[in-house]
Amino acid sequence: MHKLLLIIKLLYKHTIILFTHGDELTSSIEEFMEANEALQEILSRCGGRHHVFNNKDMEDRNQVVEFLQKVDAVVAANGGEHYTSDSYQDVELMLKTRPEELKKLYEKKLQDIQRELEARFAEEMKKLEERIETLTASEQEKEEKIKELERLNKCKMTEYKRYYETKLREARQEAERTCTHPNIIKKIFQKIRKIKS
Repeated sequence: MHKLLLIIKLLYKHTIILFTHGDELTSSIEEFMEANEALQEILSRCGGRHHVFNNKDMEDRNQVVEFLQKVDAVVAANGGEHYTSDSYQDVELMLKTRPEELKKLYEKKLQDIQRELEARFAEEMKKLEERIETLTASEQEKEEKIKELERLNKCKMTEYKRYYETKLREARQEAERTCTHPNIIKKIFQKIRKIKS
């Protein structure tokens, strides 16, 4: 849907509304347009560009010349470019680039979280080993201290797990808020699960 809206916006930049059978109007073209809100909306999106052909006056070449001048003006206003499939490809490229940027951003966030958790775990293990080495009491006391330290370490790891899950939830919410491409969100969270396991 987003892609379609961008393409329509590009099309309006290159559009002139052409009215044929202007000779059949019972009022002026301006009065005809004013009476139709939907037509006014379309004309507004096209920058008000329009032209009327009188089909009964086929000898009047001025109406063709004026129309071609308007076409040239639109082309000039768009940098000398006609609307082409390249314009469509530019829209596709723009839409692909945004999800790629988001994917890189969330991969970096996940790597940062993983490094932080690994660093904290390594620090806690080092502290645990240092405490065990400093124990000079009996073997039984050592065993009790080791169990106590292991219990404390387990509590710490539970705390880290909660922290990790909070970060995971935040990353998921941010991805769902800013990224509309479901496959990218899916890939990001598959990577998160690998880190977690």
